Amino acid sequence: SFIVEEALRRRFSVWAGVRASSSKKYLSDEKVQFLELNFAHPHALRAQLAEHQKTRGKFDYIVHCAGVTKCKDKQEFDRVNYLQTKSLVDLLLHLNQ
Repeated sequence: SFIVEEALRRRFSVWAGVRASSSKKYLSDEKVQFLELNFAHPHALRAQLAEHQKTRGKFDYIVHCAGVTKCKDKQEFDRVNYLQTKSLVDLLLHLNQ
């Protein structure tokens, strides 16, 4: 939320990419727009990002500050924090975001 607040202070248009299960408790400013993304499924994520690009245009900046800190095992930690992040970056590059 601190990054969002600073971006709003600088008068950026802010889109917060969130999971369906994400709390928006600290993202309550009415200027924040939400983009619900399915990070666990690359094909769905690609479609979501492509649709956003088609209807809203490209992002000027992307700040990725999501991840998990507690998992049942290292594989789940790596899947979310590495593989899903890599998938997001690869898709953004592919879409020339």
